[in-house]
Amino acid sequence: MDTTSNAISRVLYLLCEHQDVQAKLRAEILEVQERCGAEIPYDEVMSIPFLDAVCRETLRLYVLKITSFPHPLTNGLAAGTHQSLRTFG
Repeated sequence: MDTTSNAISRVLYLLCEHQDVQAKLRAEILEVQERCGAEIPYDEVMSIPFLDAVCRETLRLYVLKITSFPHPLTNGLAAGTHQSLRTFG
């Protein structure tokens, strides 16, 4: 399960459900884009207050489940982890 894609999906879902919030966020992003140009630098993205609020509220409403390994950790890795990592590489 990819937590990043799930979180982004939840944000987009909630923005579709709450179009007033979507409009406010869009206006804030467009304001930053006017100031910085088409490619907004990372530091600017991280300083958009309403974007931060939307992300935090989404994570509050939909807590991401972090699954633990079914086996005890050995040398910092779960037993059998090296095999399952190879299948995705």
